[in-house]
Amino acid sequence: MLKSPHATIDVEEARHIAGNPDGCDKQDLMAFWNWAGCSQVRPLRQSRELWPDELMADVKGFERIGPNGRLEALSGIKGYVTNKSAAMACRERGDINPALMYESICERIYQELPEWAKW
Repeated sequence: MLKSPHATIDVEEARHIAGNPDGCDKQDLMAFWNWAGCSQVRPLRQSRELWPDELMADVKGFERIGPNGRLEALSGIKGYVTNKSAAMACRERGDINPALMYESICERIYQELPEWAKW
């Protein structure tokens, strides 16, 4: 999809990556991380763009989630893509043990995501 880790992506590309980060390469993952506010603590705008009210209207229980639920989910996915990218880089270098550590972090993050944010 993207070739530069500094490339900008639009909301549709961000939704695609958030919808299946396991199917993305490192550049796409880091482009999503950049789109989602890098190390920004509360990327409220991005979370609302990723999961706007009109897309979430039919999601059971979403009315009780509100902005903080979106922020928590986006934070989780940001953590996932960061660790997934690190695991991929480790595997490329042949560093299997660190890759396994990063992958286990990804598994934990995935388990903690709300059902509506999982892929």
